[in-house]
Amino acid sequence: MLSLPDFLLATILLFLFAVAVPILPALATISEASTWQETLRAMVLPAVTLAIMMAVYAIRVLRDSLIEVLRSDYVRLAELKGLRPTAVLFRHALPNAIVPALNVTALNLGFLIGGVVIVERVFSYPGFGTLLIDALQLRDIPLIKATVMISAVVYVAANLVADVLAVLLQPRLRTSR
Repeated sequence: MLSLPDFLLATILLFLFAVAVPILPALATISEASTWQETLRAMVLPAVTLAIMMAVYAIRVLRDSLIEVLRSDYVRLAELKGLRPTAVLFRHALPNAIVPALNVTALNLGFLIGGVVIVERVFSYPGFGTLLIDALQLRDIPLIKATVMISAVVYVAANLVADVLAVLLQPRLRTSR
């Protein structure tokens, strides 16, 4: 899944759930007259596509980090103390292993903004990516500046949240020397 481009995943999901088994709409067209159920059905495929693309990276990093943490001395000590395996995993290993996954997720937000443009084009969804592309095609400089600024603020805020969560989850980051 790491090597699968987002437009190909979107096309595969579109074929599976809109053509082969038509349970979701092929186009994510939303109007002001749409009910919230229609809007939700139209947003399922684009949201699932983007969620899969983001989750693949985070899961891979979490897996590698968890393997490394489970081999550490403090996890072995917790196991030797007689703690249950679920307690060792959720109390000792996972809080230390989840920090790199949080950082990767925050850093991949830039990829997500670029991926939104492509996924919106595949599903004909009028969203933030379409707004940015239309502004670029029309050479609307104020709108380009606004969308880039919003993207930058979201990217910086996500990295700030990831860093704060890293400090909250890892006690050794809270101590100052």
